[in-house]
Amino acid sequence: MMKRASLLTFYLLLFLCWGPGILHGEQTVRERLTQAQRHVAEGEIDFAFMEYQALVRDFPEDPLAKEATFAIGEYYFKQHNTREAKSTFEKFIQEPTEGIQDLLAYVYLLQCARFSEHITSAKLLEHRLKEMFSTTEVFLAFEENRTKEWISPLGNRFQLREFVDRMEITLNDTPFYTINLP
Repeated sequence: MMKRASLLTFYLLLFLCWGPGILHGEQTVRERLTQAQRHVAEGEIDFAFMEYQALVRDFPEDPLAKEATFAIGEYYFKQHNTREAKSTFEKFIQEPTEGIQDLLAYVYLLQCARFSEHITSAKLLEHRLKEMFSTTEVFLAFEENRTKEWISPLGNRFQLREFVDRMEITLNDTPFYTINLP
């Protein structure tokens, strides 16, 4: 009986010491994400960037860190810091997702290579993008094109228009990249 009471006391003390911190940690991830989104909505991109960086630094294993990593890469690209953007998007694609974000990360990497005049890297990335699309199903038998839209964590609006022979990507209604398909 004494052992049970001691064990119960031990677990209670363990929870009181560590449990609230764990619960607070999850709230902090959500709070950071919410704060970053609030900064984006208010046009305070620099402050949003700082929140996303803190989220990735403090909670690298949290699923929300992937979204924050994309935002950090976008921020660096927007600031013309292609070296940091490249590094960030390379980290992003290490864990593939099912969403449009992977494709856009590759396009950002391709744009970074082009701006840095790394022609070999640009050709390899373009080849990888074409491979990604050559394995997709043929869906345009009765349609001229198909359009997908996505709003990034930094509030950028991407539009992908898939045609039989190419994919056009716009960023905030400005042409960003065109992939000519084989």
